[in-house]
Amino acid sequence: MLQARGVEILSDARAENRDGLWGYTRLDCVADLFLRAVGQDVTWSGHETFFAVAPDTLAESSSETLRQKYWSQVPVRGGVAFSGKQGFFDCGKAKRLLGWVHPPNSA
Repeated sequence: MLQARGVEILSDARAENRDGLWGYTRLDCVADLFLRAVGQDVTWSGHETFFAVAPDTLAESSSETLRQKYWSQVPVRGGVAFSGKQGFFDCGKAKRLLGWVHPPNSA
C-alpha cells in the first residue's frame, strides 16, 4: 500500500512552516516516485518508509540561518553544516530503494 502524508502545494517559508522544515515536493516528482514504487520488483518484505522531499528549500533565508533562528536547540546529525538553501531531509533511502531523486528548484 502506498501512502502519502503531507503532500501539499508549494508554500512559502513563513515562520509557521518551520515544522515542515521549509521543504517541498513537486507534484510531478511525487507522481514519479509513486510510479517507481508500483513498478518495482519489490526486494523487501513488509513496508518501508522514507522521505521524498526536494534537496533544497524555497525559503528566502539560508538553511543555516533558519536552523539557528528556529531550531538551534536541536543537534545536527553527523555535524552537518548547511550551505545555501540545502534541505533538511535525508532522502537517501528513496534513492537507494527506488532510484528516486528530486531535482532542486533551480533545475
